[in-house]
Amino acid sequence: MLAAVLCLIILVIAFFRWELHLVADDAREDVLLWNSREAYLFVGWGRSGYRFTCAEYLFSHIPAYFGIPRTVDDNRLSMQVFRITPTAIERHVADPYQMYRGFLVYVPRGNTIYAYDGGAMLWKWAGTDFETLTVKEQQKLTIDPSLFSSQEDYTDVDGWSLRRSLTRLPPEFKIELQGKPVTFFTKQNNPGKELSLELRLPGGTSQKLLHVKHNFHLVSKSEYDYMLKKP
Repeated sequence: MLAAVLCLIILVIAFFRWELHLVADDAREDVLLWNSREAYLFVGWGRSGYRFTCAEYLFSHIPAYFGIPRTVDDNRLSMQVFRITPTAIERHVADPYQMYRGFLVYVPRGNTIYAYDGGAMLWKWAGTDFETLTVKEQQKLTIDPSLFSSQEDYTDVDGWSLRRSLTRLPPEFKIELQGKPVTFFTKQNNPGKELSLELRLPGGTSQKLLHVKHNFHLVSKSEYDYMLKKP
């Protein structure tokens, strides 16, 4: 009887003290842009997390039932940029995240890629991060305003090609950089809930670029701390 009481006490304490950790990912406004020399993959990346005790997790379903979900405890937002050549993959993280939903459109001109977030100023990719254009730079730039609302894919326009949304790519999508094949492999498990993207370079080297789990799922505390730390 004493052992049973002790077990019950331990379970009650654990119920109110033991923490559960849940995370979910989001990839939005993803764009693949390439010319004959190099390719760029731009992804607005988000990751959210909850830290619940068992009791909090159970009781959180009550307000959620009435349409009042609990606010996430942690949020990581950034813009991930992959620069791809036939021999290397560079990954850059633009942080802190400047735009709530990411850039709306990317417009390449020559060797420069410009980006628009819906605000008054344009941005440009500066090799490792995005920078806003100065007023003089923007005044000198001649870009058809209609391009900033365009959502069309295109191929070989002024030497550049563009594809929007990884979910719209075929499972195997091949492009040529410097005359060599570079292949993207997309895989969707439970369509709309989980997406992975792998890239194979001409030498046969493969690398996983993204793995997105949209639904909240349990992870360990160490995984949670790692996944939501600053890059």
